[in-house]
Amino acid sequence: QSQGTLASVSSYVAPPVPILFADGGEDRTVIVGADVVLSGRAYLRSKDIVEKVRHSWNFGDGNVAEGARVMHHWEYPGRYAVVLTVAQGTDTASDHIVIVAEPAKLSFTVLTDGGIEIGNGAGRDLDLSRWIVRGAGRSFTLPPESFLLSGASLRMSGKTLGFSANAATELQYP
Repeated sequence: QSQGTLASVSSYVAPPVPILFADGGEDRTVIVGADVVLSGRAYLRSKDIVEKVRHSWNFGDGNVAEGARVMHHWEYPGRYAVVLTVAQGTDTASDHIVIVAEPAKLSFTVLTDGGIEIGNGAGRDLDLSRWIVRGAGRSFTLPPESFLLSGASLRMSGKTLGFSANAATELQYP
């Protein structure tokens, strides 16, 4: 009786090398109830952007949306895992970011000269882009990239607003 040698056969199969990658942006802190724009992108290993892909968002609060650029707001304070999934044919990729939704800690004062003052008590810088000062039947929308530094105040004159603020003037979410 002779003993044969058994050859060891590996059943290991290397995982496929990803072709498509997703980028949902950076983690960030937002204000509860305020609309936030999220932008996603798909790219190849070569870092070339892929244009014709499906972008699906899960906002971590039960809501979903589709599109490379979407707007969403969180109704309640908390930490949310937001997932972007991109798909092209049979290739898919996902990325997740963390959104922290906090209540606004802003003060709003109408100045005696018809201007306004917005104070930031949040303990961090706040993005007030597209927030609206509304009064006297008119409105002023803060431009994109309007950041209010932690502990600082923003004063705007009636001339900048385009109207004289009064007791009925309000600061509103976008």
